[in-house]
Amino acid sequence: MNRLTEVLKALELLAEAEIQVGAFYFACARVFPDEREFWRALSDAEVSHAQTIRKMAEMVEANPERYTAARPLDKTAVRVFIEGLKRNTVRVDRREFDLGRALKVARDTEYAVLEKKLGEIVETDDTEFASLYKVVNDQTDLHLASIERKIMETKSHSRAIRSFP
Repeated sequence: MNRLTEVLKALELLAEAEIQVGAFYFACARVFPDEREFWRALSDAEVSHAQTIRKMAEMVEANPERYTAARPLDKTAVRVFIEGLKRNTVRVDRREFDLGRALKVARDTEYAVLEKKLGEIVETDDTEFASLYKVVNDQTDLHLASIERKIMETKSHSRAIRSFP
């Protein structure tokens, strides 16, 4: 199997991971109705990331001469990541996580920054490809910041309730 075929498989696996992240966030939207919009926005963005990654794969497939396989993706690590997200999604659905725990899992998920791997597995001078990568990467940074803010809000709210006479 040639190296660009490996890149295409890696991109599809990363897209699958994005879909699973979206599924976790969607489960959180169902379970935490007071925060439904927050979780739905994150879920929708992750589905969009998967679509973007698949578009990037189509670009590689259409013009393979413009792309060079760089560092191989650790597919086992990505599969372990996906399986962990599936388990956490089930745990959310079973109401085993409170909002604080779900937010911490979301933060850790965004810290995993699988999107950063996109820049490691393929090299190109294609500005459209680079632009798509930047959009996904920048959105991931925004997700992390919004999750961190929500964690702080939740902690502040919890402290206020505990200190109420």
